[in-house]
Amino acid sequence: MSRPTETHDPWPPPEALRLLTVARTIESPGSTYGPWRLDAWALTWIVEGQGRTWLDDELVETRPGTVIFMHPGQQLRHDWGRQRACQAFIIFALDRLPSPWPDDRSWPRSRQLPEDHFLFVLWRYLLSFDQEDPDSAGCMLPSLQLMLRIYLSDHDGVIAPVHATLPEAVERSAQAMHAHLRDRPTRPLRLPSLARKAHVTPQHLCRLFRQSVG
Repeated sequence: MSRPTETHDPWPPPEALRLLTVARTIESPGSTYGPWRLDAWALTWIVEGQGRTWLDDELVETRPGTVIFMHPGQQLRHDWGRQRACQAFIIFALDRLPSPWPDDRSWPRSRQLPEDHFLFVLWRYLLSFDQEDPDSAGCMLPSLQLMLRIYLSDHDGVIAPVHATLPEAVERSAQAMHAHLRDRPTRPLRLPSLARKAHVTPQHLCRLFRQSVG
């Protein structure tokens, strides 16, 4: 059996990362919040409703699944739409982002994510903690760091379902490999032949194996 591939973390933790506030609010239709000058970093998730957010002179049209990243020194203003809105936000501070973290001013101003994105799972996890409990920091701060990494990642972040059974083509190919080893153990079994027995193309069979068994 081959050794598993080792994965090394290329990014050191942000220096002196502090979680200041995790909360959610309900916003009245047509209300405005701001403008004001930010003195910390923040992530905002639009859970329900829509509106417009200005960061300095840049406009972000918001709707459910919009995540906005803000950094100190920006001027922020929210204008909420005609329906009641719900937002969740995380306010945090740090001393420095060590290399190779990108400079925070180059981060995406906003991202539009699907409702089943893993970032929102972590966000709900943070909201469940009692922030006054000092023992919470051991889980909350690593979760926040992971959320920042996910926000910067191009990965789609959708949680894949886990099934007890393999795809039918993988099951057929496994049966074919077992029969081949039993009946003709000295003869090579090549991918095109195995794919024909599984009734799929070789490329699709490889893709199914990667998705289901790694």
